[in-house]
Amino acid sequence: MNIAGRHVTSYLVDLLLRRGYAMNRSADFETVRDIKEKLCYISYDYKREYQLGLETTILVKNYT
Repeated sequence: MNIAGRHVTSYLVDLLLRRGYAMNRSADFETVRDIKEKLCYISYDYKREYQLGLETTILVKNYT
């Protein structure tokens, strides 16, 4: 799978737009990029991470 950071940023922006967040300034996109860089990571065990996401809130993090 060939995915670059900008693809992930665009996907996160799309998810936020679908949830009703207004993303219309370049500063908004920079904020999403910052969120990605501080909170996102690559999972080495997809099945385990998926189960954690379903069963717990251990993967929930706040951004300020």
